[in-house]
Amino acid sequence: MPIRLGFEPMADGTYQNLILHDVSKATIDHDIDVFLKHEFERIKAERRLPPTWPDAKDIQHLVQMAAPLFIFAATVLPLL
Repeated sequence: MPIRLGFEPMADGTYQNLILHDVSKATIDHDIDVFLKHEFERIKAERRLPPTWPDAKDIQHLVQMAAPLFIFAATVLPLL
């Protein structure tokens, strides 16, 4: 069965086209920051790391290194 049969038509106004190149740097930075913090909390719990790990400056540095490539953040995490 073709996968397209599992989708129904959407009514006008229920979706919005998004051009990723038009997303602001602030939005991208925020999204990467939220993702990293969430993943660091998971790692911290699994490995019983101190509550202060990682330092906020370290997270900010990773955000700056990653932006605008979300895949950078996703690739770095398993290496920690």
